[in-house]
Amino acid sequence: KKRSIRMEQVPALDITYIYFNMEDPLVGGYTPDKVALRRAVSLGYKTLDEIRIIRKNQAIPAHTPYAPGVAGYDPNFRTSANEYSPAKAKALLDMYGYLDRDGDGYREMPDGSPLVLKFNSSPNARDKQIDELLTRSMKEIGLKVAVRKAKWPDLLKEGYAGKLMMWQLGGSASAPDADTWLTSLYGPNAGAKGNLARFKLAAYDAAFAKAQRLPDSLERTALYQEMAKLMVAYAPWKINMHRILTDLWYPYVIGFRRPLVQSQNWWRFVDIDLQAQRDYLTGK
Repeated sequence: KKRSIRMEQVPALDITYIYFNMEDPLVGGYTPDKVALRRAVSLGYKTLDEIRIIRKNQAIPAHTPYAPGVAGYDPNFRTSANEYSPAKAKALLDMYGYLDRDGDGYREMPDGSPLVLKFNSSPNARDKQIDELLTRSMKEIGLKVAVRKAKWPDLLKEGYAGKLMMWQLGGSASAPDADTWLTSLYGPNAGAKGNLARFKLAAYDAAFAKAQRLPDSLERTALYQEMAKLMVAYAPWKINMHRILTDLWYPYVIGFRRPLVQSQNWWRFVDIDLQAQRDYLTGK
């Protein structure tokens, strides 16, 4: 008898993104020149290459800082969050004075000082590929990247303390609406409360506070979309993708279903049919 393993692919309620420290003197700030630098990084990064090559097509591009499947997500709502255009990136950098003044192929700051994007990364094979993709993508638009490797828990501590310039993170939903991620850009949560980008924008904070008082509704969805537009406009995050999860399980496993909202207790609902397991293992 032919043996089989069950497989299911489901879109995860999650998102990956590169955050910028909004208090960093090089990439942070809300003035047009700083916004232009962050948006140029976003326009120059090859998200689709990360999906196709590194993620093996196990992801879809993101348009919002919250995932498909949560309350308030509109599949017809689109932003330019994942637009790839080196030409636009170069034009933005040129417009605000980020120029290659010494002819080495890399741009300097408008005042002529060095411009080096300091990206942080964990020491594993996947992150090494992301480091290389980011470095190549930025080189194409004339930006130099220096990658620093450190253990993830150490990076998290430094991130909370505001010591990192850039870092890529991912997160899964802890609730069935968009709050999991929108709260990570809320000004009062800057620092140890989860807003590692230290993004503080009055218009965003007002929309977030109003959305907190509303039930799932068209009005709340409109506020979510307003916050998504503000995030794309000011670019405290370069949002990347929503990952797809692939689960494999034996046919004698009973009750397995991946919960849409992240849960550490799914195992309580799973059991094994011992007779079916014996039949499977003996080939009956």
